[in-house]
Amino acid sequence: MSESKEEKQAKAAKAAKEGKEAAAAAKAAKEAAKASKKTAPAEPQGPKIEPRLRKKYREQVVPQLREKFGIGNIMAVPVLKKITLNMGFGKASKNKGMAESLTNELSMIAGQRAMLCRAKVAAATWKLREGDTVGAKVTLRGERMWLFLEKLISVAVPRIRDFQGLSPRGFDRRGNYNMGLTEQSIFPDIDLDKVKEVQGMNISFTISGGNDDHSREMLLGLGFPMRKMGPKGEDEKKRKKRPKPPKVEGAAAGAAAKPAAAAAETKAA
Repeated sequence: MSESKEEKQAKAAKAAKEGKEAAAAAKAAKEAAKASKKTAPAEPQGPKIEPRLRKKYREQVVPQLREKFGIGNIMAVPVLKKITLNMGFGKASKNKGMAESLTNELSMIAGQRAMLCRAKVAAATWKLREGDTVGAKVTLRGERMWLFLEKLISVAVPRIRDFQGLSPRGFDRRGNYNMGLTEQSIFPDIDLDKVKEVQGMNISFTISGGNDDHSREMLLGLGFPMRKMGPKGEDEKKRKKRPKPPKVEGAAAGAAAKPAAAAAETKAA
């Protein structure tokens, strides 16, 4: 039985009326939410805490550098611009779950989400296809950079096994410094029970100024545990070599050679 024209019009009018009422109710609720938000007391905000190392750099390191090297222009003082963490996956790149786990661990270490790096060119030698995941990286600037640096110096580096100081030869002649870590478990953010693969990483410090000596003094002033340089600019650890055995001369040399010759003849027989 078909509906009449009057019934259809009545239904349409009823639906339009209900729609208008719903829109009015939604508008009233939105206005009430805005009003309550305006009248609500503002949350108390305490003073913003400046990272300890950034404060130390500004108050102590900068004056020391200017006095030691005679830097007149404040803009010529070396400044830590950014810290970049790079982690190559190696064999873990073939395992999707392992790559995701390492990426998440790098993100936890840095306090910022890491970005996956993919192969741009295929290489048959390493069984690598274009687009394969090969590693992850994260770049830190500003407050996060200073907080990570403090965690690295104060907590992570002292946990390195048989630690004797970081190498002073990691500079690239342009003032930037590079260092490597063999495992990610030295950071307190990593749960050792959840580590699936031990993986190292490279940490790059981008420093303005373009002078290795200035950058070295800046890092040492911030508390960087770096080994000392020798008088000729070489690493003291590399300079210490095993002493050579004393030379045997004259009759003593002949006496020492006889047992060796006898042993050789016995072996030949």
